Amino acid sequence: MKKTFKFNKLIRSKIYQKMVDNDIEVQVKNLSDNEELINYFKEKIIEEAEEVYCAKSKDEIIEELADCLEVIRGFAQAIGENFDSVESVRSSKHTENGGFYNNIVVDTVSLKPVGELKKFYEYYVRNPEKYPEIEEE
Repeated sequence: MKKTFKFNKLIRSKIYQKMVDNDIEVQVKNLSDNEELINYFKEKIIEEAEEVYCAKSKDEIIEELADCLEVIRGFAQAIGENFDSVESVRSSKHTENGGFYNNIVVDTVSLKPVGELKKFYEYYVRNPEKYPEIEEE
C-alpha cells in the first residue's frame, strides 16, 4: 500500500534526483515568487541549526555545520548575492566586534539609559523575549 507524506521543504537537487531515480512520486511545489523561496530558505536555516543543536558527536556537528554553510550559499544566491558577499560582511563584523573564540558567555548586564549606553538599554528594553528584565530585590 502506497502512503503519501507532506514534505513541504526545500531540499538539495541531488536528493530530489535520488527520489525520482528510486521511483518515488514527488510533487514539486511551484513557487509564486522569490519572496516565497526566501521564506523556504529561512525555514531551512532554522531546520539545519536545530540539527546542529541536536547533534551528539563531533562528526555529526561538523556534518550539520556543513549543511548550514550549503544553505547559506543557496540563500545568498536566492537574494542575488554570493557567498563572498556574506564572507565579506562576516569578516568586517569580525574586525569590528571580534569572534567567538574566547568563550565569553554573559549572564546578566546592568546599565543606565545614558550617553552611549542608551542605545543598548533601549534595545534590551524593546526585546524582552530575548532579554527579560530581572527584578531587583
